[in-house]
Amino acid sequence: MWKRFARIILHYRIIILLIIASFTIYMAYRAKNVTLDYNYAALLPKDNPYYVEFDKFKKIFGEDANLTIIGIKDSSFFTLDKFNDWRNLQDTIKKIDGVKNVLSVANAVDIVKNSELKKFEAKSIFGKKVNSQKDLDSLARIFKNRAFYNGLIYSDSSNVILMAITMKTKIINSKAREGMMADIEKIVNAYGEKHKLDIHYSGLPYSRTKISLLIRGELFMFIFLAMFVTASILYMFFRSFKVVLFSMLIVGIGVIWAVGSMDIFDYRITILTGMIPPLIIVIGIPNSVYLLNKYHNEYKKHGNKIKALHTIIRKVGNATFLTNLTTALGFATFIVTGNRFLVEFGVIASLNIMGVFLLSVTLIPIFFSYLAPPKDRHIKHLDYKLVNKFIDQLVFMVNHKRKLIYGLVTFIVIIGVYGITLIKTEGYIIDDIPHDDPIYKDLKFLEKNIGGVMPLEITIDTKKKKGVFQYETLHKMDLLINRLSELSDLSKPTSIVDALKFARQAYYNGSPTSYKMPSKNELAFIFPYLPDQQDNSNFNLMNSFVDSNSQVTRISYRLNDIGTTKNKIIADTITKIADEIFPEEKYNVSVTGSSIVFTQGTNFLVKNLFSSLALAIGLIAFFMASMFTSLRMIIISLIPNFIPLLFTAAIMGYFHIPIKPSTVLVFSIAFGISVDNAIHFLAKYRQELVIAQGNIHQATIVALKETGVSIIYTAGILFFGFGIFMVSKFGGTQALGLLVSLTLLIAMLSNLIFLPTLLLTLKHSVSDKIKPLIETVENGDDDEDEDVDLG
Repeated sequence: MWKRFARIILHYRIIILLIIASFTIYMAYRAKNVTLDYNYAALLPKDNPYYVEFDKFKKIFGEDANLTIIGIKDSSFFTLDKFNDWRNLQDTIKKIDGVKNVLSVANAVDIVKNSELKKFEAKSIFGKKVNSQKDLDSLARIFKNRAFYNGLIYSDSSNVILMAITMKTKIINSKAREGMMADIEKIVNAYGEKHKLDIHYSGLPYSRTKISLLIRGELFMFIFLAMFVTASILYMFFRSFKVVLFSMLIVGIGVIWAVGSMDIFDYRITILTGMIPPLIIVIGIPNSVYLLNKYHNEYKKHGNKIKALHTIIRKVGNATFLTNLTTALGFATFIVTGNRFLVEFGVIASLNIMGVFLLSVTLIPIFFSYLAPPKDRHIKHLDYKLVNKFIDQLVFMVNHKRKLIYGLVTFIVIIGVYGITLIKTEGYIIDDIPHDDPIYKDLKFLEKNIGGVMPLEITIDTKKKKGVFQYETLHKMDLLINRLSELSDLSKPTSIVDALKFARQAYYNGSPTSYKMPSKNELAFIFPYLPDQQDNSNFNLMNSFVDSNSQVTRISYRLNDIGTTKNKIIADTITKIADEIFPEEKYNVSVTGSSIVFTQGTNFLVKNLFSSLALAIGLIAFFMASMFTSLRMIIISLIPNFIPLLFTAAIMGYFHIPIKPSTVLVFSIAFGISVDNAIHFLAKYRQELVIAQGNIHQATIVALKETGVSIIYTAGILFFGFGIFMVSKFGGTQALGLLVSLTLLIAMLSNLIFLPTLLLTLKHSVSDKIKPLIETVENGDDDEDEDVDLG
C-alpha cells in the first residue's frame, strides 16, 4: 500500500499541491469566524442529577452566578464627598448596558410600618441626595442599625463596603461583557484614584471575563513560542534553513486547518481548544524529523534523491501513521468524558493530528523533490559525535548493565507506587489563577473580610402550596440557619427568614433588638403588612426567596473557595443537619448552586478522565497488536510506557500536585505520545528481524542505533515544545506543560533503555510472528532502484 502511495505522491505532486493550497485557503476563510467561548464551563452532563437539580433551581429563582462584587475597605466611608461619589458611581453603573440591578449602601432601603394602611412601605434610607455631613451621620446610624445589611453589603467589624452588580445573563454569556466590564472598571477605578482607595473585584462574571482575555492573549503567545522553540531546535539539529522553513510551513498549514475545523464544527475557543494550535506545532514537527532523518540516511547510502524520497514514504510512512494514530487516540478518548469542552478538545485535536500527519507525509517528499539534494553539511547531523556517543552508551548499558537497569526500574516502581498513595483529588474554582494575580488576591480579601463569593443554595420544597409561610417551616429554617452558623466558610445567609426578621424590626419601629425571627403570634400580625407576591416594588423580598406558589423557598449562602474536598464535606454536613430538621415525608431539601455543581463536576470529570486513560491504553494496545501477534510482545512494548506515567504520578504525590481535570489530562496525552517511540523502535526492529533472519540481538541493537537519533531529536522537541506551556498564567496549563514534558523525557529513556533490555532478556520467549499490516522490506530491497515518474 505504501509503495503505491509513494508513487502517487511523487507522480501527482502538482495536483496534490493545488488541492492542499485550495483546501487551506478555504480553512483560512473559516478560521476567521472563530471566536472565544463566553459560556460557563459546565463540567457535568445535562442528565446528571446534580445538574438537573441546579437547572430546576435556576428555572424557579434565576441564575445564581451573575453577580459581580466591588469592594473597598475604608473606615471613613461615611464622609459626604466619598458617600455622594459612591452614590453617583452606583447610578452610573446602573445605566451601563448589560447591568440589571445594583445594590449598595447608597440605595439601601428601610422597611417602614404604615399603621393606617396596615402595610410595610419601602423607603430609601439615604434618599436621593444627602446635603450635609450631619444628615449623613444620622442616616448612617440608621443604616448600621439594620442588621439585615451587615455581612451583605457592608461589614461593621472590618469597615468593608460592597457594591453588588447583577448582570443580564444574555450579556455575560457574550463578547459584550468585555466592554461592559471595561466600562465598569474605568469608572470604579476613577473613584478609587480620587479617594486613594484600593478597589477589589470579584464574582464569577468578572473572573470569567478576565480569564477569557488571558486565554486570548496566551493563544497567540503560545503559537509564537511553539514556532520559535521548534524552529530553533530544528535548525540546531539539521543546520538547514530549508528544513526549518518547510517544516514550519507544514505545521502552519496544520494550525490553519485546526482553527478552521473549529468553525466547521461550530466550536469556540476555550482554555483547552486554545492550546490546540501550539500542540499541532509541537506534535507535528516530529513527523518532519523522522521523515527527514530517514531521507538523509537513505541519501547518504546511495546518493539517489528520488529513491530516498520514495523510500521514506514506503518505510517510515506506516510507522509514522501509527504513531500519529496513537497520539490522536490519546486525545480522542476525551470524547467519552461527557464534558462538552473536553469533547470539543478531543475532536479537534485528534482530527488535526491526523491532518498534520497527512500534510507531513505528502509535503515533505514533494517539497524536497523540487529542491537540490542535501549537501554534506545537511547530513552531518547523522554523525554528531555527542549524540552517537550517547547512543553507544545506551547500547553498552543494554548489553552489559541489565541488572542495573532492572534495579533502577524496580526502584522507580516502588517509589512510584508509594507516591501514588500520596496523591489527592482537589480542585478550586479559580485554582488556575496564580496567587499573586489581582483576581485571586481580591477574592481572598473578600473572603477574609465579608465572606466568600461562590454561590451555595439550599432549596426547601414543602410539597404544598403556601407551605413556606407556615410557622413550622419558618421555624425549621431558622433552626437550620442557626446550626449552620458554626461553619466558618459560609457567609451570612439571605432568605425569607432574614426578610421576616427585618419585617419584625420594622413592625417594632426599627428597634435594633427586634431583629429576630417572629413568634407564631407575631407572624399573625406581621403577615398582613407584607406586600403581595405580585407586587414588583423594589423591596419585595418574597419574590427573591419564594416561588409563585409559596411552595419552594431558598436559603442563599456564599462559600469560600476552599476546594472540592472541603466543599463536599460542607455539602454533606448541610444535608445531614437538614435531614435531622426537615422530615422527609413533609419536605424535600437539596443543596445546590454553582459551587456544588463545580465540586460534583470536578469529581465526575476526574473519574471519566481516568476511564478515558484506560480506553486509550486499550486502543493503543490493540494497534500495537497490528505489529506482533504475540500477546507477550504487546505487553513488552507497553510496559516501558507505563513507567513514565508511574514516575509522573509519583512526582505529583511527593510534590503535592493534586489530581484535577487539568493534571489528569497529562496521562492520556503523554501515553499516546510516548508510545510513538516504541512504535518507531519496534517498526525498525521488525524490519531488521527479517534482514537478520530472526537474530533478535542484532535486530535490537541495529534498531536502537538507527532510531535512537530520531527519538532523541523528537524527545528534545517535545520536551521543550510542551515546556512552553509553563510560562502560562494558568496553573493547570503550567502543570500540563511541566508534567507532559517530564513524562516524555522519561519515556524517551525508557524506550531507548528498558524496551531493548526487555527484548534481549526475553529473546528466547518473544514471538517473532509478524503481521503483514506494516510492509517489511526484505533484505536486498534497499538496493533496488525505484522507477518513479515525477509529475
